[in-house]
Amino acid sequence: EEGHTFGELVEHYLNNCGKRQSTLKDDKRKFKQIFNYIPENTKLSRLRFTTKFEGRTGRERVMEVIEPWKKRGKTEHAKKLLGLLRVVFDWLIDKGWEGWKEEDNPARTIRSKWVSIGEKKTEGHKAITDWKELSELLEDISKNPKNADEVVISALKCIFLTGMRVGDLVLMKWDYVNEEDGVIYMPAEAMKGGEDFKVPITPPLMDELEKLKDLPSDYVFWSFRGRTTEYVNPSSINNALKNMGYGGTHTAQGTRKTMLTCGQDVLGFDGELIDRCLAHKQGNKVRQAYDDAELLEKRKEFLLAWGDALLANGLKI
Repeated sequence: EEGHTFGELVEHYLNNCGKRQSTLKDDKRKFKQIFNYIPENTKLSRLRFTTKFEGRTGRERVMEVIEPWKKRGKTEHAKKLLGLLRVVFDWLIDKGWEGWKEEDNPARTIRSKWVSIGEKKTEGHKAITDWKELSELLEDISKNPKNADEVVISALKCIFLTGMRVGDLVLMKWDYVNEEDGVIYMPAEAMKGGEDFKVPITPPLMDELEKLKDLPSDYVFWSFRGRTTEYVNPSSINNALKNMGYGGTHTAQGTRKTMLTCGQDVLGFDGELIDRCLAHKQGNKVRQAYDDAELLEKRKEFLLAWGDALLANGLKI
């Protein structure tokens, strides 16, 4: 039987996806687990969603990977494995291997399977939540075809990398950015929720912020056009998206819905964890204090994986 094998696809993906070494190491560990259920020498032609081989469809083979983890109570890990499989098969489709189409992806999302937590909180804002459609947007932001202000473009990239509200992000000052701690300490007066909030700093976020360090302001996102404020007007960020042709499909605030949806569907992270990255309040004050102490590293883990995924999907820093 001719054609590529699953192992060849995985090798091609790992060698060309552009992820950081630490993320690649984690992906390789996950693929090693997956190979226990889908051997490396499995022909890709046997893994299409509805194609049956030895009595099982490609979809059923994928479910055989994640079901044992779910039965052991490792639902979050099961979702990460499914998300990684979805991404690697999307890679196959994008590269045009063997004529695969979107409907052939055996790990593609069935939205009713795991409902995104907190989606109602962002449903009023237009957002692209399809990973392949998002690639085009990320590439356009990186190319800046309409020559928007570079500070506005940087702000847009940082919204994608952090999931921060637009109105909160533009109030960021350099005094809040602590590189030594690896955290941006946003004070309550700069946050819509009225409470202090810590934003983990990831390498791509810091690289983008570095571009702005020479601007003559205490504000990170300084605007030379500012008449009433020194910082970028939030509306100018949405105007940049409109000028690129995304006025009816994506808003800067909608990026939070993108993160929440794709973070679960593509990367397999827990929706409640992503909700916390979005500064949505959880439970009572006692629980919030506990979560702040215990989940900062987990939030950073997600933002690292999220940033790598954005870079692999078209974002350029």
